[in-house]
Amino acid sequence: MKEISKWVSIFVKLIKPPQIFSWQTGFIISFLIWSIALFTIASLQNILALISWLFLLISSVLFAIEKSLTIGGIALSPWISGALMSIFLFSISSHTIQSFALVIWPTLSGIIAVTAELIHREGKFKIPSPASGQRLVILFLIHVMISCWLQFNFFIQDWLQRYPSLLVDNFSQSTFVIKIAYLSNTTSRGASILDAIESQIKTQIDNQPWPQTERWLIDADKRVAILADEVMKKVPPAEENSMWNFETKFLPSQIGYNLQLLGKWQGLGSMPEGYHIKKTCRISPVPIEGSYLPSTRENILRLRRSRSAVNRTTPVVSIAASSPVTLSRVICGPVTSPIKGQPKSSKS
Repeated sequence: MKEISKWVSIFVKLIKPPQIFSWQTGFIISFLIWSIALFTIASLQNILALISWLFLLISSVLFAIEKSLTIGGIALSPWISGALMSIFLFSISSHTIQSFALVIWPTLSGIIAVTAELIHREGKFKIPSPASGQRLVILFLIHVMISCWLQFNFFIQDWLQRYPSLLVDNFSQSTFVIKIAYLSNTTSRGASILDAIESQIKTQIDNQPWPQTERWLIDADKRVAILADEVMKKVPPAEENSMWNFETKFLPSQIGYNLQLLGKWQGLGSMPEGYHIKKTCRISPVPIEGSYLPSTRENILRLRRSRSAVNRTTPVVSIAASSPVTLSRVICGPVTSPIKGQPKSSKS
């Protein structure tokens, strides 16, 4: 019981105001208003909570002026007061400006730190000496610089959310931004889309009858554009999606076709003129001797039905079960690294 009385007396002595205009007075008023708010109707609780917060903020500022709480030569009182002000702004702000409360925290702390140097404990303003004034200006500017760095961080994060492909860009010429090691293997959205298009192409023409594949390749530009649109609908929405363009290009080949998939980036980055990436797919005929595989027989029957549906007067040529079959084989290479500039022509 004596220990409890001892701690109660210490607490009372701590919060007992030595004068009306003191941090203890603001703290007691804030606590009393908050206690009253607990037993009032909902419509008054928000108003009383706001008033309680205001008195708590006034108390924290007066505490920073009257008490110098320092650790390792760093004054923590202004930072505590600034943190309370930022939390207050965070609690009443909408989701869109929550980062502003964190950005303004160092600046508010700097203002409080300078104010504490310019006001006596009695509440009188004092004019600093030239040397002291210079030190206060530097102190305030340091806090502003910290706020600028925080804002710069949120600015970069916003860019990365809008343009995820910036993560694979080259930051070697940047003075302020460096790439963290674990981000080095990040793939651009364009490369992921080219890989998805490759998968769709293989689904449609790989291991299919060669004549059917050649007919598919006649309209390769339109088909790849359709596939790109389908893939775009499945990727997470981002502002950069509209800055990617995809097309095809045929390269010379002695046997079969070399289909080059091109992804052109026309957005932000270290290359003002943009860049492009490419993936080359080799599509070649592969003859298979012997009887038809079940899947091959089904494909040929489907091909016959499609032909007869278009022109029923055309006789369907019967093929012996032991005749050789020519299927298509699709083999694609990896996506290249970003190539500066745009391709000269999308047509061979």
